[in-house]
Amino acid sequence: MPDNPGPYSRYALDLAPPWLRAKRGAKWLEAHGETLDALVGRLVDATAAHLVDTAPDDAIPTLGRERGITRIPGEVDWAYRERVRAAWSIWQWGGTKRAVEEVFRLLGYEQVVVTELWTRDRLRWAEFEVLLVAGPPLGNLSREQVIALVNDVKAAHSRLVRITHVVGGFFWDNGTLWDSYPQDPDAWWDGDVVWVA
Repeated sequence: MPDNPGPYSRYALDLAPPWLRAKRGAKWLEAHGETLDALVGRLVDATAAHLVDTAPDDAIPTLGRERGITRIPGEVDWAYRERVRAAWSIWQWGGTKRAVEEVFRLLGYEQVVVTELWTRDRLRWAEFEVLLVAGPPLGNLSREQVIALVNDVKAAHSRLVRITHVVGGFFWDNGTLWDSYPQDPDAWWDGDVVWVA
């Protein structure tokens, strides 16, 4: 018997009748037990390869394809693994502002503001824009890749109109309405000042 027999090798000998525990019978049970132990090891490895946290790096593209997460050219392994891991969380919020925000957060943008344009103009009820503050440059992604990432999670009826990426400095007047200024519905809030257009 091997120095460290697996559970099936030990179990087979424990269950065997006395006449099968002799030299030849023990060898036969050992061979079957080792085969079953090797099979269990392969099953454990296969299960681990299908889980995002324990999968080897070469299995992540397969897991990404299963989840419909396309890899961005030049994306590092850990970032792609994180996007694949978050697929179920993003799909849970699919069709909402939060899903669009999460897609950009997973790309490395911590401050993401999604503005639904119906809040400014009722005729633009199905349009939205995205404001990205700091984060990696969008130049690594083509326009089509960014649109495809957003289209995967946005509501089917909505349309991305604009993405604004502020790399540094201070961004003034992002068009956020200030609901606490009831005297003038056309007032815009710019941090500390309310401007009336």
